[in-house]
Order: sequence, then C-alpha cells, then structure tokens
Amino acid sequence: MKAVYPSVPPHSHFLARILVFQSLFFGNQAEGTQDELTFLQSSLHVGQSGSGDSNPVSLSGVVDQELANEVEDEDHDTGDPLLAEAISLQAKVKGLEGLMKLRIEDGGVEEYVKSNPDVIKLTKDLEKKLKTLHTKSKEDTMKSWKAVEKCKSKPNVSSADNAFQKEVAGYKKCRTEEQNLEIDVVKNKAEMTSIELERSAKKKMQKVQSKLMVDKKVCKTGFGEDYEMKLERLAKTWDDAYKALAASQIGSKKNDPELAEAKALYKKSIKLHKDKIKACKTTASNMDKAKCALFEIVSKHCATYTKCFHEHKTKFDLLVTTVKQTLALIKAQLNALSKISCYIDSGDNRLKLKECSDNNDEEFEDMNIDFPNPGDGYCEQDSWKPCTTGYLTVYYGGVHKAHLCTPCLGIKGKKSKS
Repeated sequence: MKAVYPSVPPHSHFLARILVFQSLFFGNQAEGTQDELTFLQSSLHVGQSGSGDSNPVSLSGVVDQELANEVEDEDHDTGDPLLAEAISLQAKVKGLEGLMKLRIEDGGVEEYVKSNPDVIKLTKDLEKKLKTLHTKSKEDTMKSWKAVEKCKSKPNVSSADNAFQKEVAGYKKCRTEEQNLEIDVVKNKAEMTSIELERSAKKKMQKVQSKLMVDKKVCKTGFGEDYEMKLERLAKTWDDAYKALAASQIGSKKNDPELAEAKALYKKSIKLHKDKIKACKTTASNMDKAKCALFEIVSKHCATYTKCFHEHKTKFDLLVTTVKQTLALIKAQLNALSKISCYIDSGDNRLKLKECSDNNDEEFEDMNIDFPNPGDGYCEQDSWKPCTTGYLTVYYGGVHKAHLCTPCLGIKGKKSKS
C-alpha cells in the first residue's frame, strides 16, 4: 500500500530535504522506505543518485541553497532581516545536527566525516555567520540608539536668551530709577509741606504778635513824666514794635523764593516720575516680547524633538525586541554547533559522544548587548511664560504688577493662553 503523508511545517521540510541529500550522498543508508524517499524527493524536485538529469552537488552547496530558500521564505514571515537570518541559520544548524544524530545512531560518524570533510568547514562557516550576525545586531542596535540620541540636540537660543537678558537688565534698571524718582517725589513733597506749615505757623504767630505789639504797662505814666513826654515815649515804643513786626513778616509774602523753589522741585519730580513710569512700560513690553520669542523657539524645538524622539524610539524598541530574539537564537545555535564539533572530534566513541550530548550550554556573556533606556522623551520648557504667576513674581516683583505685562500673541495675533 502506498503511504499517504500529511503536510509538514517549513522547518520539517528543510530537515527532510537534508535527509534526502544525505541519501543522495550515501545511497540508501537512511532507513526510510522507498515510498518515503519518493515523497521527499518529489517535494524537492530532484532525481535519484546516478540518474541522468541530476548533477553532483556538495553538502555545503546543498545547505547554502536551502539557506537561501529559507531566508526568502522567512523574510516574509518576520519582516526583519536580522531575525530572518537567525531563523534561517537555526534551520541550517538543526539540519546538520539532525544528520549528526542519525550518524551517531548508526555508528557511522567517522565514516560520515571522512566521506564529507566539508562538514567541518560548514560547521565553522555557520559559527562565523552567527558571530557576524551578532556583530551586525550590535551595530544596528547602536545605530538605532544614536538616531534616538540625535533627536536630543539642544535648541539654539543663545541669541534670543541674550536679547531677553538684556531687556531684563534694562527693565530692572528702569524700575530702580523709577523707585528712586518716587522717593524724590515723596521727599520733595515733604520738604514743600514742611515749608508751608512753617509759613502757616508764622502767620498765626504774627496775628498774635500784632495784637500784643504794645504792652499795656507802657501806657502808665512814668515817675516825673509829664503828658508830652509820655506821648513821645508811646510814639517811639509803637514805632519800634511796628518795625520789628514788619521785619518778622519778610519771606511770608506770596513771592517767597524758598517756598517757590520747593514747589517747583516737587512739580518737576512728579513729571520725571511719570515719564519714567511710561518708559518702564515700554521696557517691560520689550522684555515680554523677548521672552515670548525665546519661549517660541523652545516650544518649536520641543515639538520637533518629541516627534523625532517617539519616531526613533518606536523603531529602537522594535529593534531591541528583534535583537533579543536574534541573540537568543545565536547563542542556542552556537551551543548546538559546539556539540556538533564535539561529535565530530569524538568519532564513534560512545562514551565521548554521550559527554558531548550532556555538556551544559554556555552563557556567552561576552556576547550580551547593552540596551540603553531612551526614557520618556521629556522636553524641558520654561513654564514661566509672560504674565504667568511665576513670571510676574520673578520679573515684575509680584502679581500686583500684572497690568504692566504683555501676554504672548498666538495665531492671528490673539493672546495665547498662559
């Protein structure tokens, strides 16, 4: 009865192909039935050994051809060349491992190696390709990481920041001058008021003195004084008192130079203070505009950086996942090749072959790849945008100066939200 075989997965097909080529090299040493060989050969479209339409092939050439076929198939499945190559090399190693185990079972390792010396070269070639794949995986990882790092370039804000700091210094100087002028206003007002109070006090005193210019006692007749002498004395006393009162009133007139100078100085200080307030408003507006320009540069940089970072971080994360899988496959196949080499060196010595099979796998710690952590892509921005509480506190001295602040303009000249 003709055997019916179910469909088998791709890697089983590959192992089956290796077994067929093994049968081509050694005739029918494999214990499969003729029906099984016919099925396997038909799946590969090759003829029996010695047929007219077949050409001599080497084991290395056969497996290389199968590797090319597997790479082409697996690349569509994984979508990644690194992992595809790792899987293909895995299939190749497993195929070679399967052949060696068959030879171990029938006790023909030495004969197999002697008849196929290129199996040693193939083992070394596979090891070399796995190590090359490891190097490429490491290089691709670092290349992808550098792309992430490149996104972290700092914005060129030196010019804008210098302009802002210049305006900050200008506004600070203006505010100091304004405060000094405000002190002058208070001082000049106090001096003017002091003079006015002094003049007012003198006027009141003069009124009192005018009523008390002559003491009543002078009206009494002196000893031995006749009426004529008394009148003459009284006239002189009154004249002296009047002159003294007139002298005391000098400077209390409307054209008092001291008071006029004090009033003029006070008026001038008020004007200077008002002009300085106006100038400081202009300086404050320039400072706010410079800060908005700086804020815009940083905001645009952060938008560009965030887009770049997440784009390359996504690629990096996907690559890391792939490289970790690839690295695991590489280490596993290197351990498998190590056992195959051990089998070859042991020949048909059953004890040594068992030791080869029982050998513990190596960790290959020197092949470990460090995967940096990209972080969350946070882009630091100045939270003290013009007219925010922090900005008013630092640059204006408090929120009570909010009326002096000019917010940043958004799209179409609208005030942006703070």
